[in-house]
Amino acid sequence: MLCVGIVSLSFVKVYKRFNQRLNYPTELMKKAASPKQPKQQPEKLVEKVAEEDAPVGLLQRPFDMAIIAFYVAFTWTTALIDYHNVLAPALGQTIRELCAGNTWRPLNWPPQFVTEIYMMWGELVDPMMIENPIFWQIMEWINVVFLAPGNIIMVFAFLFAKNSFRSFGLIHASALLYSMFICLGVGLYGEIPASDKTQFVIVYSIYASFPLVCCSLLTNNCRLLLHDYGQK
Repeated sequence: MLCVGIVSLSFVKVYKRFNQRLNYPTELMKKAASPKQPKQQPEKLVEKVAEEDAPVGLLQRPFDMAIIAFYVAFTWTTALIDYHNVLAPALGQTIRELCAGNTWRPLNWPPQFVTEIYMMWGELVDPMMIENPIFWQIMEWINVVFLAPGNIIMVFAFLFAKNSFRSFGLIHASALLYSMFICLGVGLYGEIPASDKTQFVIVYSIYASFPLVCCSLLTNNCRLLLHDYGQK
């Protein structure tokens, strides 16, 4: 858990320093709202702010690109890995029976080679994925139905800097963080602990750090979501 905190705090600190160097004209906006200014001056200042505070291109926002990459990675993880824990019970199969390759699956998804990798990871690191108890199935249904579509929505929000998705982003990141803490807790202290706890903590700590970073950025007025000045 210490790894999660260190990675998250470091990322947020670097992100804030990066944003401070962008020098957005926030002072102009304050002057425009000041009653001491002449009647015509605020209008000119607002026009200048609207021109200079336009949305910044994605290539100029490398940290946002990293966040988008994580959302995409989470989406593919759900589609390729978590989907096994939903599909097997729906077909009346165990995870081992599904991984044997003799079971029909809709659209032949996930691909068999991914299923074999999934099985290998479960046997070597995280046996809970193979046992697939009922609470795990419920958690994976939440991932498939809610978190995966939410990932796609947040990719759109960060890609186009849509401030209107801030509240949804907080809810989504909180749910994602909740599920990751369950994974870590069960794998370390549950009835079916991780086979390789070191590798387990390293991999899942990276995934747990991401929603922590998103929650911190979305609650601290990150510059990313402040570029929609004048947008609906």
